[in-house]
Amino acid sequence: MSDVDDFFEYSSDPDVTRYTLWETHRSLQQAQTHLAEYVRDYDYGCMPTWGIVFTETQKLIGTCGFHHISAYAQQAEIGYTLSKAYWGQGLATEAIRTVLDFAFKKALLQRVTARITPDNIASARVLQKLGFRLSGSMLEYVPMWQQMQHLDIYQLDYF
Repeated sequence: MSDVDDFFEYSSDPDVTRYTLWETHRSLQQAQTHLAEYVRDYDYGCMPTWGIVFTETQKLIGTCGFHHISAYAQQAEIGYTLSKAYWGQGLATEAIRTVLDFAFKKALLQRVTARITPDNIASARVLQKLGFRLSGSMLEYVPMWQQMQHLDIYQLDYF
C-alpha cells in the first residue's frame, strides 16, 4: 500500500486504462481500494498480481499477474498494465517473461492465455514477441467504453 501514489499516477491516466477492464481512477481513494484488492488476493493466495518496479528508482510503474487460474486445466490468463512513461522500453516484455517463468517452472502450468482488444496493437506485439499466438476471438464479449468489445485470445503453451 506504500506504493499507492505511484499506482494512482498511472492508473489515473486514460491512455493507460484504455485497455483495462477497470475504469480510470479519479481519486487516490479509488486507487487505494483497487490496490488493496490486489494485496488481499495475494495475501489469500488467489490470483496473484505483482507490482512492476523500475529498479533504478524503486518506483511502482505497473502490475502483472494472473486471472482465472485453473489448477485442473493447468492454465491461467495473464494481465498487465504499465505506466505510459515506461512504454516502448521492453519493460512489459521483461515483466511478462518473469511471470511466465513462474507460471511454467513454479506453478507448473501448461498454458497461459491473454485477452486483448484487437486494436491494442502494442500489447499484441509484446505477446507475439514472447511466443504467444493468436488462437481465437470472442465477439462482443466484454463491456468497455460503454459498448461491447471484441477480444482476441492469445495463448502460449509450455511443451
